Amino acid sequence: MERENAVENISFDMKKGEMLCIVGESGSGKSVTANAIMGLLPSSVRITQGSIWFKGHDLASAREDVLRGLRGRSVSIVFQDPLSALNPLMTVGQQVAEVMEAHHAGTSATRAKAVVDLLGEVGLPEPEV
Repeated sequence: MERENAVENISFDMKKGEMLCIVGESGSGKSVTANAIMGLLPSSVRITQGSIWFKGHDLASAREDVLRGLRGRSVSIVFQDPLSALNPLMTVGQQVAEVMEAHHAGTSATRAKAVVDLLGEVGLPEPEV
């Protein structure tokens, strides 16, 4: 069965430093909502009305370069299935370092130290890259 609208009448406001977790049954629109916020909707899906305001930008109509600048730095998605989000051929540390490098965060040495610190903070054993 095809629906005309995947998500209707959703609204939330967040203040700086707050985190939002979206929970619900399968098919309730969690992924569509998160992908809309991130500007990652497939080409066959579009936002038909409303806006998504973040840091002075309407993400519903923002250019790709604006969205790319916000993704990962200011707005992120944590997927529930780690196998769809992590590369099994790389360590978690390598993947974290790769994201930091993509966002031009520090030097190779400072990134390596930051990765070890971050993985240690979340309690992963042997966090060395």
